[in-house]
Amino acid sequence: MTTDLTSASIRIYGASDNLIEARGAVDDEFNPSMDKPALIRVTATTDAGQLVEVVLTAEFDPDGTGEWRITEIDGYGLVTITRARGDGEPDDADGCPGHSDKATVRGGYRVEVEGLTWAYDPNVLSWDWKAQPDLDALAELLKPHGVTLTKIDTGSDEVAIRISATEATR
Repeated sequence: MTTDLTSASIRIYGASDNLIEARGAVDDEFNPSMDKPALIRVTATTDAGQLVEVVLTAEFDPDGTGEWRITEIDGYGLVTITRARGDGEPDDADGCPGHSDKATVRGGYRVEVEGLTWAYDPNVLSWDWKAQPDLDALAELLKPHGVTLTKIDTGSDEVAIRISATEATR
């Protein structure tokens, strides 16, 4: 059985002041860092069957309205942005609250968000500093597999690392 990816779609919107939701072909939630716009990459298929990477940004309250703003960077004609209807307005049929723009990506089937807070980034492991493993030994263990570790400054005693694949393993 094959899946027609051109008929898939993803709707992206801000659900609260610190949460971005993706619904449709993907159902997921993302907690972006609030100090800069979140960069959203959506893998999509055009009507001609070409794979493309749609790029959007999402930012909460950049204009003092208390609303999420979503901006299209590279849309390939696949993006429709519906502007926020106002903070007091009810959720629309897709579940998008009135205080958020909504981006609908036609042909979208995969979402990645850059600029997540370290605590919610799925590529970050964290643990209590008292039980800290030997990071150098862990890095050496994963290195032959094309994986690198980067220590994250959490601003506390908690230890966090970002796990990344090298270009050769992606």
